[in-house]
Amino acid sequence: MAFASAMNDDLPGGVQRPAALPPSVAFCCAALHARAIREPPPWSERAFAEVLSDPLSFVLGAGSSTRAVRVLSISAAAEPLLGLAAGRVVSGEAELLTLVTDPLWRKHGLGRQLLRAFELEAAQRGAERAFLEVAETNAAARALYERAGWQFVGQRRDYYHQGGAALLMAKALARTSN
Repeated sequence: MAFASAMNDDLPGGVQRPAALPPSVAFCCAALHARAIREPPPWSERAFAEVLSDPLSFVLGAGSSTRAVRVLSISAAAEPLLGLAAGRVVSGEAELLTLVTDPLWRKHGLGRQLLRAFELEAAQRGAERAFLEVAETNAAARALYERAGWQFVGQRRDYYHQGGAALLMAKALARTSN
């Protein structure tokens, strides 16, 4: 998978900055996030725009026509999203920033597909290990991550504004050849 937007303005170290993406991509991501998440508060359109424009980050989306998971690009907002996963890779470590599926499409394996696609994309970008935070009360997400081989490595007490704890999980990623 490759980030498919036009590039401009090289950053230090040869990293390129993606060209500005149309608001519709960030809007579609934020709309899905708002349908899928209540606590913690869902991400805003601006938050998704920032992640989408960060050259170290990526957003994977599953569209309604094919349900195939792909890296979102300028052309990706042409259809409603059923699920998304956002991640970042820095210095050989990946972080799963968020993973959501449309409430009407839960229990169809989409979360598992998105999680696996995140792991593959992160490994392809050079990550050897990945981390995530999940609400202690989110039993469905915890079960998904555990079934996929993620291990509990810590806890952040009172992490969420309602006082809930976040569990920290990690997984070693398989090496991929570019």
